[in-house]
Amino acid sequence: MDHIEGTASPQSENSTVPSTTYVPPLQLTEGQPPPVASNGGLSYYSFDRDGDAGTSKAIEDALALATEGEGERVIEMLENVPPGPIETEWGIGFRGYEECLNFIRDNNIEAPEGGIAIPLAYTVYERPTYSVVRSNRLWRDPAQADKAKILRRAEENNKRYNLFFPSVMRDARRIEDYHPGISPSSPECMDKLGLAVAHCESKLKNVYDSAEVERVFYPEIEKASAGFLPGGD
Repeated sequence: MDHIEGTASPQSENSTVPSTTYVPPLQLTEGQPPPVASNGGLSYYSFDRDGDAGTSKAIEDALALATEGEGERVIEMLENVPPGPIETEWGIGFRGYEECLNFIRDNNIEAPEGGIAIPLAYTVYERPTYSVVRSNRLWRDPAQADKAKILRRAEENNKRYNLFFPSVMRDARRIEDYHPGISPSSPECMDKLGLAVAHCESKLKNVYDSAEVERVFYPEIEKASAGFLPGGD
């Protein structure tokens, strides 16, 4: 797959301590529209400030988005649409899971062997959304109580942008049935479809132990990826 590579700034101009954070280069697929993500898709690691991995910049962006009011207008629009299916540019959406499921059944929407037809929730608000982890000091800092209130409200609103859409999920192991000549376990599949199926025998015992995941699972995945993709390192 052809890529257009952009240059990622290693750190914010406000940074006073050189960042040791790895910043992946920005890669845009040729011929595709610009990213919806903030900062043109540039990783927040690029805005590292004194080792915060870009968190300060992300919070600034989250506050700016939450206070501009567009999200509230989208929610109000969805709440004021008459009951029943909602026409969107992505197809018919529904407010409730059961309503969407009944639509799938009434219209005999079927999935190929190994797949399922199911309601899936997708946002209709094509703007970045943010979630500040509960360990962030912002939540416990009295001086930032107003910011915390705004961000908490914004996070609660995230799910209010969703509608349920009738969707068909296919079995990735059967990719060759849908795309003849493309093996699901080949680099070509990754290159053409953006996904592939790979096998990894892991010695990881406890997926909830972050130290063990980093010590055991990360190297396993690195090795599997390097062996799977031609020229991988």
